[in-house]
Amino acid sequence: MKRNFIAWIGCFLTIAFVGGLIFCTAGPAMAKEKVYRWKLQAAAPSVNPDYQALKRFVEKVKIASNGRLIIRTYSAGALTKGAGMWDGVQDGITEMAMGWTTWYHGKIPGLALVTGGPFHFMNLDASMMYYFEGEGGKIVNEWTKPFGIMWRPSWFAGMEFGILANFPVKGLDDLKGKKIRMGPGLPADVLIEAAGCYAEPTVPQEIYESLQRGVLDGVEWTTPSGSWPMKFHEVTTHVIAPAVWQPDVMGDFLINEKAYNKLPKDLQQILEMAMKDFTLDATLSAKILDMETLDKFKETGMIVNKWSDEDLVRWKEATARVYERYCTKYPTFKRLYESSMKFKEKYNNYYDTFKAYEGGESIPYKVK
Repeated sequence: MKRNFIAWIGCFLTIAFVGGLIFCTAGPAMAKEKVYRWKLQAAAPSVNPDYQALKRFVEKVKIASNGRLIIRTYSAGALTKGAGMWDGVQDGITEMAMGWTTWYHGKIPGLALVTGGPFHFMNLDASMMYYFEGEGGKIVNEWTKPFGIMWRPSWFAGMEFGILANFPVKGLDDLKGKKIRMGPGLPADVLIEAAGCYAEPTVPQEIYESLQRGVLDGVEWTTPSGSWPMKFHEVTTHVIAPAVWQPDVMGDFLINEKAYNKLPKDLQQILEMAMKDFTLDATLSAKILDMETLDKFKETGMIVNKWSDEDLVRWKEATARVYERYCTKYPTFKRLYESSMKFKEKYNNYYDTFKAYEGGESIPYKVK
């Protein structure tokens, strides 16, 4: 009987052990994992290429996280707009935003330079290096941290289109006294200084009608591929190019730090990787579209003019005056300006040797 009792106890322990093992190994898989749902406010209208890339971004996050991180995007002005996008992320109304720092430079004046400034970085790769791997990203995150906001580069539009106008424009003198739609901050201040015109920070939803009614005389709006779906070519006749005020325009992501810290480590890593993937996706796909779309603008009969050498000198002189005012008034702006210009000098010194060397007119290769 004693042997039977011992056998029964042994059998019970074996069953208990095996059952426990099955529970421990199967339990986590069987348990329903927590799903994190985020809202992301974009500054871009839904028709713009960067917003379309943003839709691809959230789908990739969903797949990579196995449905554990779901991000819903909202196009321009749907939840918050302009400077309100910053407040939305800070207050937790949205967990993320994607826009341009010119809109919220009122929070930190140094942000006025982050989106890009005239005669600043002139190349996509210089800007990418400085904000991803150089000192730029560290400085900006140091500024945003007290607000409970994390900052990341989002995409690099590079040189913007210029000014699309409903009147003939061949240079700066033609812009005097005109009302031009442009986002607030450094680019607008330089435009006003150089051309003696008015800069109106009209929100995207109102630009077309304002041009149509003559409330605006012209509009500055990202690149050719970003301008085309806005249908500005229907209400303008001329373009003066390129956008001297922003040769290296860069968008950004704002992230609520508390929401980010609540994510498991693997989801944080997925989000970080997806944001860098978005940078390449949005930047490269939009640039291909820009080349194609410029031809479409010309096909409509729109006249495309370029700044004269004399105008570029005036632009540079106006820029120097505005930079001096900003550096004198805003310590944060001065810090980023000096840091970025040191990097630009290093970049230029390197590419003085490793620059394009074609020289003269391009000679097409002939396949025999």
